[in-house]
Amino acid sequence: MQKQAQDAIDQLVESGAETGIQVAVYRQGEPLVDAVAGAADPDAGRPMTSDTPVYGTSAGKALT
Repeated sequence: MQKQAQDAIDQLVESGAETGIQVAVYRQGEPLVDAVAGAADPDAGRPMTSDTPVYGTSAGKALT
């Protein structure tokens, strides 16, 4: 599952559809996926990491 998620977000960044992405998946409190790709701040060249804070919008409320 980790490789599939990483491959998918790598493709999104490479295509230009996204600048930076984080994906984390947990099942019963256990991490299954921790994948990142792209830049958190493209102008500064700062990469996206698992620790990069990401603003959650209203669309995310249903998921959380």
